[in-house]
Amino acid sequence: QGNEAKAEAQVNQVTAGKQSDPAVAGGPNRFVVAWTSNGQDGSLDGVYARSFDGMGNAQGDEYRVNETTAGKQNQPAIAMSPGGNTLVAWADGTSDSDVKARVYGPTGQPMTGELALATSTAMTQSYPSVAALPNANAYVAAWRSDAAGHEVLVRKLSELGAGQSDVVSVSESGFLYKDQRAPTVAVTASGRVLVCWEANTLAVDTGWDIVCRLYQYSDLAPLTTSFKPPAYDLGAQRRPDLSVLAGT
Repeated sequence: QGNEAKAEAQVNQVTAGKQSDPAVAGGPNRFVVAWTSNGQDGSLDGVYARSFDGMGNAQGDEYRVNETTAGKQNQPAIAMSPGGNTLVAWADGTSDSDVKARVYGPTGQPMTGELALATSTAMTQSYPSVAALPNANAYVAAWRSDAAGHEVLVRKLSELGAGQSDVVSVSESGFLYKDQRAPTVAVTASGRVLVCWEANTLAVDTGWDIVCRLYQYSDLAPLTTSFKPPAYDLGAQRRPDLSVLAGT
């Protein structure tokens, strides 16, 4: 059991409306929290963030991440590179229904404007997840696309959020899933990318399962087929989350 370093403290400064969907990323003596705030940007949901030192002391005011404010911007995900830059991704529910991202520097200054993670917005994109490489200033992003079978996609990103690979479909053809969503992604120092997500099968008696697949970071070549991690198999298993052990 860990020792409490600081008492509970409120992250958001604006309290009107509803604040939800928190996401956290950290580095040496610093972390950043992102969340969804309803109504604060003047139009439904917006994504906000705030920086803290290693003891949880705020390092400035909260700030809006999304530049586009029409419609809903929500489902934030966040990762911090070894160099201290922070990439915040979110689902943009405007007409293009895209997943977008923005990069901030170590002092919280914006390094980019809004960036589109997908190469096509023909289908609705949502549920982004991002991870930073432990030993390089780069990221990997995963998200869900409303294509046939609601596939899960993954892509390599540079330190400034630019695409560094094609968009790769993690979902395998032949798997009888009615829905695939809520991916989570992690990258190891040895160059392995693990993507897990929740999948709703066509079999009524099994319902929602957690499914994973392992990739090589260098070229996003699959190292495994889809597999279910050992888990309790009755009822619904949902909302996976990944964390990398040090040294792996």
